[in-house]
Amino acid sequence: MGNWSAFNKPKIAVCDDDVNILSTLRKILKKIGFEVFCTRNEEELFEILKDEPVNVVIIDYNLQHANFIDEPKKEYVIPKNGLEIITAIREKWDNQAMKIVLTTTKNNATIQDVRNAGGNEILFKPFCTFRNLAEFLMGLMDKKN
Repeated sequence: MGNWSAFNKPKIAVCDDDVNILSTLRKILKKIGFEVFCTRNEEELFEILKDEPVNVVIIDYNLQHANFIDEPKKEYVIPKNGLEIITAIREKWDNQAMKIVLTTTKNNATIQDVRNAGGNEILFKPFCTFRNLAEFLMGLMDKKN
């Protein structure tokens, strides 16, 4: 669906504790044309971001099975919700070209909350159709900020 070459696929990281959502998003995003990195917690997300220059990050607001770390030897302080994760990403990786989307099932956050944290958009679950998700992501990639 995307107009990218096999060598220049945009990269997307998805962080959600629901394996069914991760599996579905992986299939949809690959079909759209993204190289997809999936993780169930913020620690793994930060490792991905350290190693891979991603174009888009999708983060769930409420990670029930997140790994919270308090060991002093760890490099990252693990936040409590998706908004805090967005803020931590922007503090650690000041890459404004990287788009960040918060997902949620409820009205836990508003678009203004997301933007105040450093994110770009909010996407409510359940996701619409494949076509709607593809159009949403293509539009996001085309935005300057």
